[in-house]
Amino acid sequence: MRLTGFDAIEFAEKHNLRLSKLGDKVDGPSEGLTVPEAEAIADEDEAIIFLDVPDEQYHSAALFSSWHVSCRLCQAGRPTARGDS
Repeated sequence: MRLTGFDAIEFAEKHNLRLSKLGDKVDGPSEGLTVPEAEAIADEDEAIIFLDVPDEQYHSAALFSSWHVSCRLCQAGRPTARGDS
């Protein structure tokens, strides 16, 4: 799965990954960008920043994130989807 722009940057930051950028009028393509480097580039042109993530890794991360939020709500004593507290 290819993530682009600030979605790619957010995922990379959470998972300690490096990003890539497409070539533009000034520079050619580049790989191994840090999150701050990618943010600086994205401020000018978000569309050229990307991160290729295997589908399994992306879906596992999304599932874990959803589970983690649910657990935090339960620990905080907030009602769950079933109405439990």
